[in-house]
Amino acid sequence: MKLLLLLLCISFGVLACAPPTDTKLKLINASNKPVLIIYNTEGKNHDVNGLSGDYNPFHEIQQADSTRGYQIGLIKDNPNYILPGDTVSAHLGPGKWESHIGNGKLWVYVFKPETVLTNDWDGIRIGQKWDKVYSLTLDQVKAKKWVINL
Repeated sequence: MKLLLLLLCISFGVLACAPPTDTKLKLINASNKPVLIIYNTEGKNHDVNGLSGDYNPFHEIQQADSTRGYQIGLIKDNPNYILPGDTVSAHLGPGKWESHIGNGKLWVYVFKPETVLTNDWDGIRIGQKWDKVYSLTLDQVKAKKWVINL
C-alpha cells in the first residue's frame, strides 16, 4: 500500500511540473554596451523579417506612464537585457529548438536600449531600427555549437 501511495505521489509530481524547456541556445553580448534582444523562429504569424506586428515585446517599457528612469529600470529588469560580456540562455517552451527552427530560420534581433526608449514598436519594426539582425538556419546554429555572439 505504501508503495502504491508513493508511486501515485511521484506520478502526480511529474504530471504537475511544467514541461521542460530547451535552453541549450546561448546568446553572448560580445559588444561593449548593453543590448536588448528578441529571438524567435519563423512561423505563420511573422512577417518576412521574422517580427510580428501584433506583438510588442517592449510594450511594458514603452507604455510606462512614468519617468524615463523608471523605463530604464524596466529595461534593466527585462530578461532579454544583456550586459557586455554576459550570456543568456534562449528559453523555448515545450519542444526542442531543432523542431522549432526546422527548415526555417532562427531570427535574433539586437537593439540599443536608447532605440527602444525613443521609438514605438511600429517605428522600430517598420523602420527596421535594430542594431543587428541574425538569420540562421538550423545547420548554421549547430555549426556555432548553439552559441551566438552578438
